[in-house]
Amino acid sequence: MSAVYQTQQFEQDTPETGQGKAALEIEQLIEEIGGRYIADLQALSEEFSRFYGAQLASKDDQIAQLQQRLETAERERDTNAAQMRELKRASARYIADLRALSDQLSQHVDLSETADQALEVGRGSP
Repeated sequence: MSAVYQTQQFEQDTPETGQGKAALEIEQLIEEIGGRYIADLQALSEEFSRFYGAQLASKDDQIAQLQQRLETAERERDTNAAQMRELKRASARYIADLRALSDQLSQHVDLSETADQALEVGRGSP
């Protein structure tokens, strides 16, 4: 036997070497389990990220659509308000014009009645 072989055989027979191997195996097992745990957490995190990323993108689309609808409604409201103001102004002008025409018509009727009365008075006196 060679000297190296005898040394290896001697080291294997000691109880301290067996405990060291067991401790090393436990440590490696813990590292392996920890590595798998971290990998599982990363995979889970990526799945959550994809799932909630899609959900958030969908919500962002909904918000954008609602924002567009709001802007459209606000533009329509402003347009309708401007049209309403213009209609009120036109209505006020129309009423003022009608009153002016009514006043003119009343003056013409009054003049006509006065003229008729004058003619009747003139016809009645010889």
